[in-house]
Amino acid sequence: MNNKTPTLKLSKGKVTETPWVLVDATGITIGKLSTFVSSLLIGKDNPKFSNNIFCGKSVVVINSDKLKISEKKLSSKLYFFYSGFPGGLRKENLASMLTKDSTNVIMKSVKGMLPKNKMGSEMLRHLYVFKDEKHDKTPQSPVLLNIN
Repeated sequence: MNNKTPTLKLSKGKVTETPWVLVDATGITIGKLSTFVSSLLIGKDNPKFSNNIFCGKSVVVINSDKLKISEKKLSSKLYFFYSGFPGGLRKENLASMLTKDSTNVIMKSVKGMLPKNKMGSEMLRHLYVFKDEKHDKTPQSPVLLNIN
């Protein structure tokens, strides 16, 4: 009888090639988009998934200005920024965040769904968000994925 406990052999080194994926954000809610993008970045669908190695995909999100957002959420959703100094708490609602830069809204929501460690920051480096259909990642030839 063999009393050895089974061990998991982890893959050594890093995955060199990451596939590129293009996601169109027109008419999609923020939550649905960010959960889809975060699952692609984490790479749980990859059969060679390992917690200590980045094996996700590089994701390009286009048309961030055309998100589907309810009127109530535009006024009631608040983002807080704290400088670390007394009286340095700043509040901003979703409508003003979208008028300034709509790419920051998607980056913030996806960042909240990624792991809070070094791997999470490395996964976030593989996310590229653009306001309209023009993007500079055409040489990587990303494959268009449909969320619906």
